[in-house]
Amino acid sequence: MSGEERDSVPTGIEALPSVATASTEGDAPSATVAPEPPATPTIPSTPGLSSKLIIGLAVVDFHHHVGPQLEYTFPKELMEDEDFSSTLPFYALPDGSHLSDEDFCYFHLFCPKTLPGSTIFGMSCNRQIAAASLTKKGVEVTRSTVQKAVVVLAKQPVFGPIREKLGIVTRAYFAQCDLTDTVILTEFLSTLETGLRQGLGQSLKEVTMAAGGEKEANPLVTAGEEKIEDSDATMSMGTSLRQLVFQWRFKTLQLVKLLLLQRRVMFFGYPIERLCTYQYSLISLLPGLLMHLEDCGSATLKSSQAKRPKVDSVKTSEKQSLLKYMGYPLPVFGDDAFFQPYLPLQQIDSLKAGSWLVGTSNGVFRSQKDCAIDVIVDLENSNIEFLESNAALKLQNIVALTAEDRKWMDEIVSMVLETWDPNNPSRPTTLQFKGSDDYLRMKFQSYISSMLSAIKASEDKTKTAGCLEDTSTLASFGMDFINTFKLTQAYVSWNDWTDDHLYNIIPASHPCEGMTSVIEDGLHDLKLDENLTPTRDAIGKGLTAGQAALSAGGANLYRFASAARNDIGKQLAALNTTRYPSASNATSSSVPEQPSTSNRVPSFQLPPNLHQSANDAAQAASAAAASAATQARAALGNFGSFLSAKRSEWSGRSLSPSSTSASPSSANSSSFATPPITTATPLAEPTAPLKIGTASPPPRKPSED
Repeated sequence: MSGEERDSVPTGIEALPSVATASTEGDAPSATVAPEPPATPTIPSTPGLSSKLIIGLAVVDFHHHVGPQLEYTFPKELMEDEDFSSTLPFYALPDGSHLSDEDFCYFHLFCPKTLPGSTIFGMSCNRQIAAASLTKKGVEVTRSTVQKAVVVLAKQPVFGPIREKLGIVTRAYFAQCDLTDTVILTEFLSTLETGLRQGLGQSLKEVTMAAGGEKEANPLVTAGEEKIEDSDATMSMGTSLRQLVFQWRFKTLQLVKLLLLQRRVMFFGYPIERLCTYQYSLISLLPGLLMHLEDCGSATLKSSQAKRPKVDSVKTSEKQSLLKYMGYPLPVFGDDAFFQPYLPLQQIDSLKAGSWLVGTSNGVFRSQKDCAIDVIVDLENSNIEFLESNAALKLQNIVALTAEDRKWMDEIVSMVLETWDPNNPSRPTTLQFKGSDDYLRMKFQSYISSMLSAIKASEDKTKTAGCLEDTSTLASFGMDFINTFKLTQAYVSWNDWTDDHLYNIIPASHPCEGMTSVIEDGLHDLKLDENLTPTRDAIGKGLTAGQAALSAGGANLYRFASAARNDIGKQLAALNTTRYPSASNATSSSVPEQPSTSNRVPSFQLPPNLHQSANDAAQAASAAAASAATQARAALGNFGSFLSAKRSEWSGRSLSPSSTSASPSSANSSSFATPPITTATPLAEPTAPLKIGTASPPPRKPSED
């Protein structure tokens, strides 16, 4: 490749190869392919298949006897690719897709016959419809619901621009109530290519290469800086870094470190779209990687690790020139490594590779020891599970955050929380750049660039003395992490094609170096939020239970008082009637007065049910209060034990021979010690009680007699 080509095409990114289009003359249609519509729109003609961004479209049906199967493809040549037809159905209809009315799935395919030497990026939208609603039903429809998926295949992960269009078309396709009519799908495919090109700031015109005559170029490689910026923004659509940071907080940086270390990481959760979106959001944090994922579909692809010429000049005012000088993207998905946002159980053998990032909703993967999983990222519980290994240095300790890392992440997390809008999570409430996805992506790019620059500076043997404090600077990123990262294939390849004096352009220091303190770091070690959460929850539950019991007791007491008042009123009325007969009864001659048989006044007695209600309310309130107190004491006791352990640990760290010996300074410091508590002398008791309202008579004078 000539020098002019290197200026127009990013270094190390080869043009996507062309695909030989097989002739379909005389070929019998497959039994599973629906009849071709009479008038089928065509995709705008271009000089070759490799010049198009969209490869094709497919429909996958769920058959209750054989499972997912490929029903229809456009163009029809895709059906003839055995690798394509045998693997696509299981990606398009993932496990658990019947649990939701609509779901999306992102996946990667490697089909050498269709697209040799590169990855096919697929997105499926699956829906289901009641069989009774269909106007045309085949003999294969034997159940109450019919489930299908519409799939779009592309050469780049343009999932964001495709998603909304694919969802609308799929809903319209099912609304026809005739799933054999695919005209709406082919019409959608014919307009999708043009729409994506316009969104990427490109045209359908071929780029003529300077050397080798005409050569079809990468659809996403553009000549101008603004067009590349537009492509970056379009490719980032569909990712949500704010949601990623909001859910994972400080663990977000740990996930980035795991990705840089090329470990075997499995995301686990449901729904599938969220599972895939989180992984792509994580991928977008590595500079330039989202634009160059052509090797991620298979562990056998390794074009990203090809030797790149060193760039010895840079324009710091141009983003692309700076990224190229930094050697981005890092080849984290090179030889023996792959990335699969959703991995079906049928592809479990692919996990024998040395490095991967996959997502799944099937719990069977977690119980398979042959998978050799290093980390499971549980989306349901927001937990990173480090599986036990026989390594001397645990992976959890390797990716542990340093004090500078925590300080840096604290600023990012605080920014996201302060601008968080539950109704619109992807946009900050301030509607400004600070706190947006682009802002977060820029911050992580700065962090990774500073780390790489610090490594270059530490390895440069020609730097002057005192130019860099190697130990303290690298320790800010974590010495165990740096040493492990330098053993990865991604670092070895990156180190070969980057300038040894890179640190002269990029600051070779941690973004928060020198901004932390021992006290702040110690407070973070206490993990107050984590350790006080059980205590806070126990006290909250106890107070809630006590409040509910007291409310119930108050209601019972009110009913008890009301019933008692009514009963007392009735008994007082009966008592008055017995003691003081009414005048009408006294003067009436027709009704003789009956003598009283007893002179005793009837006594007031509480009904037994009122006694029982009061006792129950009191017992419930007492039990709730006792339970709350027990839980609070247990939680506080656990936290007290944690504080005691930390105090002993800190004491062991600060203890030294010089501190144990007596010294004048220690004697002087004793004067600031807390004085001993002494018992106060009780006040003398009065000899005689004072009488209020009386006064002692004056002393009597002796008589003058």
